[in-house]
Amino acid sequence: GFNSKNKIFIGGNQSGKTTCGSIDCIIQAIDESAVPEHLRRFKKFRPPFRAWIAGNTREVVEMVIFQKLQEWVPVSQLVGDSWQSAYDKQLHTLHFKNGSTFAFKTYEQEEDKWGGASVDRVMLDEEPPAGHLREARIRTMAREGDLVFTFTPTNGISHMYDWLSPYIEKADNSDDHVEDPDVAIVLVEMDDNPALTEREKNLALVGFSKEQVLARKLGRFVALHGLIYNEFEPDRHVVPAMDEIPPNVNVIVGIDPGIRH
Repeated sequence: GFNSKNKIFIGGNQSGKTTCGSIDCIIQAIDESAVPEHLRRFKKFRPPFRAWIAGNTREVVEMVIFQKLQEWVPVSQLVGDSWQSAYDKQLHTLHFKNGSTFAFKTYEQEEDKWGGASVDRVMLDEEPPAGHLREARIRTMAREGDLVFTFTPTNGISHMYDWLSPYIEKADNSDDHVEDPDVAIVLVEMDDNPALTEREKNLALVGFSKEQVLARKLGRFVALHGLIYNEFEPDRHVVPAMDEIPPNVNVIVGIDPGIRH
């Protein structure tokens, strides 16, 4: 999957997905001599490597993604030998000595704010809106770049599921991973992180519905619906047909056309 156009890491919360995506970006950005020998087989790009790294909000990017990058990036590769010297706060861009750059974007920005540039990679942390995903594909086209996705599927049966469901089915039958020139996908669970204890995992999931646990623990796309569906009982909630509606009652009509329409 090193050369796949779309590299996708779907996992439960705290399964290591953002860490893996961040480290992969660092491997591409730094000099090959700075990459540990056992990781050099993952290096696909030569510097200068230009990447966009995107998340839901500026706060999430700076609190979550920055933490992962700061933990793993060799500071000797950064301009000024420190994060503070290498990071341009106005342009939200991290600069490496060899000319590589990480520019940080958010899904809060309008789609047109994602236009213009050509980059080697866009890393999309958590599920991107459909419009931002389209822009990300265009940004990597000229440089024959790739897209990296790291997310927990908490948006229900989304546009990402529509695209990825055939690959997920293949991965389910192939030890939770599948690779082809278009998509390399890995499925992981919260339990795959050996640093998490059973007690902490159980406490973290208190109060979540069965569907939310499937998404947050197992990293599975599920239909996230309200409790009314779980509590539905035909004997209790369905009345016999009536010839006329009783007076002085509220009539509520609901429609469910679906997101595709």
